[in-house]
Amino acid sequence: LDHVLLQADLTAVAPGPLERPLADMLGVLADVESKGGATVYRFTPASVRRALDAGRSAADLHAFLAAHSRTPVPQPLAYLVDDVARRHGHL
Repeated sequence: LDHVLLQADLTAVAPGPLERPLADMLGVLADVESKGGATVYRFTPASVRRALDAGRSAADLHAFLAAHSRTPVPQPLAYLVDDVARRHGHL
């Protein structure tokens, strides 16, 4: 599959096997919470920071999420990305 379903509880549901590039990027941006018929990914401050540490910008992450979600990007997820990006690189 080339898409996921973003949820307001900071998860993404992949209802089937994902294309490799999408699965690889999601593996950086989120943590796998459960596998089965569907794979559930959880977005956390640490996982978003991991994507930023890997060289992605907040704009990159927003564009990736919008391009690969069959549902609108939930506001809590957009806020999480912006909040972590704002503090990224600060001690």
